[in-house]
Amino acid sequence: MLSIDDIRAALARQPPEPDGTFGPDRTNWNDAAVALILTGQGRDLSLCLIRRAEKPGDPWSGDVAFPGGRRGAEDADPCATAERETKEEIGLRLYAAQRLGRLAPLTIRLSGRKTRLRLFAAVYSVGVSVPAFRCNREVAAAW
Repeated sequence: MLSIDDIRAALARQPPEPDGTFGPDRTNWNDAAVALILTGQGRDLSLCLIRRAEKPGDPWSGDVAFPGGRRGAEDADPCATAERETKEEIGLRLYAAQRLGRLAPLTIRLSGRKTRLRLFAAVYSVGVSVPAFRCNREVAAAW
Protein backbone atom coordinates (compact mmCIF):
# COMPACT_ATOMS: atom_id res chain seq x y z
CA MET A 1 0.00 0.00 0.00
CA LEU A 2 1.25 3.47 -0.86
CA SER A 3 0.85 6.70 1.07
CA ILE A 4 0.17 10.13 -0.41
CA ASP A 5 3.87 10.96 0.10
CA ASP A 6 4.90 7.78 -1.75
CA ILE A 7 2.61 8.66 -4.66
CA ARG A 8 3.83 12.29 -4.78
CA ALA A 9 7.47 11.11 -4.84
CA ALA A 10 6.80 8.58 -7.61
CA LEU A 11 5.05 11.22 -9.74
CA ALA A 12 7.95 13.65 -9.22
CA ARG A 13 10.37 11.07 -10.67
CA GLN A 14 8.62 11.02 -14.04
CA PRO A 15 10.40 12.81 -16.89
CA PRO A 16 8.86 16.17 -17.82
CA GLU A 17 6.58 16.31 -20.84
CA PRO A 18 7.96 18.14 -23.88
CA ASP A 19 6.52 21.56 -24.72
CA GLY A 20 3.42 21.52 -26.87
CA THR A 21 2.18 18.11 -25.72
CA PHE A 22 -1.30 19.43 -24.99
CA GLY A 23 -3.51 21.15 -27.48
CA PRO A 24 -4.53 21.02 -31.13
CA ASP A 25 -0.99 20.53 -32.45
CA ARG A 26 -1.51 17.40 -34.56
CA THR A 27 -3.96 16.42 -37.29
CA ASN A 28 -6.54 13.79 -36.28
CA TRP A 29 -5.70 14.10 -32.57
CA ASN A 30 -7.94 14.95 -29.67
CA ASP A 31 -6.83 15.62 -26.11
CA ALA A 32 -8.63 14.57 -22.95
CA ALA A 33 -7.75 14.53 -19.28
CA VAL A 34 -9.00 12.71 -16.21
CA ALA A 35 -8.61 13.28 -12.47
CA LEU A 36 -7.41 10.47 -10.22
CA ILE A 37 -8.83 11.69 -6.90
CA LEU A 38 -7.54 10.16 -3.67
CA THR A 39 -9.01 10.56 -0.21
CA GLY A 40 -7.93 9.13 3.13
CA GLN A 41 -4.82 9.20 5.27
CA GLY A 42 -1.67 7.20 5.71
CA ARG A 43 -1.89 4.09 3.58
CA ASP A 44 -5.69 3.84 3.91
CA LEU A 45 -6.63 5.58 0.65
CA SER A 46 -9.70 5.49 -1.57
CA LEU A 47 -9.95 6.39 -5.25
CA CYS A 48 -12.91 8.21 -6.82
CA LEU A 49 -14.64 6.45 -9.71
CA ILE A 50 -17.74 7.32 -11.70
CA ARG A 51 -20.18 5.36 -13.81
CA ARG A 52 -21.01 7.20 -16.99
CA ALA A 53 -24.64 7.62 -17.95
CA GLU A 54 -25.90 5.33 -20.69
CA LYS A 55 -26.71 7.00 -24.00
CA PRO A 56 -26.80 5.74 -27.58
CA GLY A 57 -23.76 6.49 -29.72
CA ASP A 58 -21.46 7.20 -26.78
CA PRO A 59 -18.46 4.82 -26.89
CA TRP A 60 -18.02 5.18 -23.10
CA SER A 61 -21.74 4.74 -22.27
CA GLY A 62 -22.16 3.04 -18.88
CA ASP A 63 -18.42 2.63 -18.33
CA VAL A 64 -16.76 2.97 -14.94
CA ALA A 65 -14.14 5.70 -15.27
CA PHE A 66 -12.32 8.58 -13.66
CA PRO A 67 -13.99 11.99 -13.88
CA GLY A 68 -12.75 13.84 -16.95
CA GLY A 69 -13.28 14.55 -20.59
CA ARG A 70 -12.13 16.28 -23.73
CA ARG A 71 -10.05 19.41 -23.75
CA GLY A 72 -11.99 22.65 -23.99
CA ALA A 73 -10.71 25.71 -25.86
CA GLU A 74 -10.42 27.50 -22.52
CA ASP A 75 -8.18 24.83 -20.96
CA ALA A 76 -4.55 25.91 -20.67
CA ASP A 77 -3.24 22.45 -19.79
CA PRO A 78 -4.39 18.93 -18.90
CA CYS A 79 -4.87 19.84 -15.25
CA ALA A 80 -7.28 22.61 -16.23
CA THR A 81 -9.27 20.09 -18.28
CA ALA A 82 -9.34 17.52 -15.48
CA GLU A 83 -10.37 20.15 -12.93
CA ARG A 84 -13.09 21.68 -15.13
CA GLU A 85 -14.53 18.30 -16.11
CA THR A 86 -14.53 17.07 -12.49
CA LYS A 87 -16.44 20.14 -11.35
CA GLU A 88 -18.95 19.75 -14.21
CA GLU A 89 -19.44 16.00 -13.79
CA ILE A 90 -19.49 15.47 -10.01
CA GLY A 91 -19.54 18.99 -8.54
CA LEU A 92 -16.12 18.64 -6.89
CA ARG A 93 -13.78 21.60 -7.19
CA LEU A 94 -10.11 20.61 -7.38
CA TYR A 95 -7.25 23.00 -6.61
CA ALA A 96 -3.59 23.17 -7.65
CA ALA A 97 -2.59 22.77 -3.98
CA GLN A 98 -4.30 19.34 -3.98
CA ARG A 99 -2.42 18.18 -7.08
CA LEU A 100 0.21 15.51 -6.47
CA GLY A 101 1.41 15.36 -10.08
CA ARG A 102 0.61 13.94 -13.51
CA LEU A 103 1.05 10.61 -15.23
CA ALA A 104 2.61 10.32 -18.67
CA PRO A 105 -0.05 10.67 -21.39
CA LEU A 106 -1.46 7.61 -23.15
CA THR A 107 -2.18 7.50 -26.88
CA ILE A 108 -5.40 5.71 -27.77
CA ARG A 109 -6.78 4.95 -31.24
CA LEU A 110 -10.55 4.95 -31.00
CA SER A 111 -12.09 1.79 -32.45
CA GLY A 112 -13.27 2.23 -36.04
CA ARG A 113 -12.06 5.83 -36.25
CA LYS A 114 -9.05 7.61 -37.69
CA THR A 115 -8.91 9.92 -34.69
CA ARG A 116 -6.38 9.29 -31.94
CA LEU A 117 -6.87 10.47 -28.40
CA ARG A 118 -4.11 11.58 -26.06
CA LEU A 119 -5.27 10.94 -22.52
CA PHE A 120 -3.63 12.86 -19.68
CA ALA A 121 -4.16 12.03 -15.99
CA ALA A 122 -3.67 14.38 -13.05
CA VAL A 123 -3.54 12.98 -9.51
CA TYR A 124 -5.13 14.83 -6.55
CA SER A 125 -5.44 14.29 -2.81
CA VAL A 126 -8.60 15.90 -1.39
CA GLY A 127 -8.14 15.14 2.31
CA VAL A 128 -9.33 12.61 4.83
CA SER A 129 -13.09 12.53 4.30
CA VAL A 130 -15.01 11.57 1.19
CA PRO A 131 -16.40 14.69 -0.48
CA ALA A 132 -20.08 15.00 -1.39
CA PHE A 133 -20.75 14.44 -5.09
CA ARG A 134 -23.39 16.13 -7.25
CA CYS A 135 -23.54 14.14 -10.49
CA ASN A 136 -24.61 15.86 -13.69
CA ARG A 137 -26.51 14.22 -16.58
CA GLU A 138 -23.31 12.63 -17.94
CA VAL A 139 -22.71 10.63 -14.75
CA ALA A 140 -25.02 7.95 -13.34
CA ALA A 141 -23.10 7.49 -10.06
CA ALA A 142 -19.89 8.44 -8.26
CA TRP A 143 -18.04 6.63 -5.49
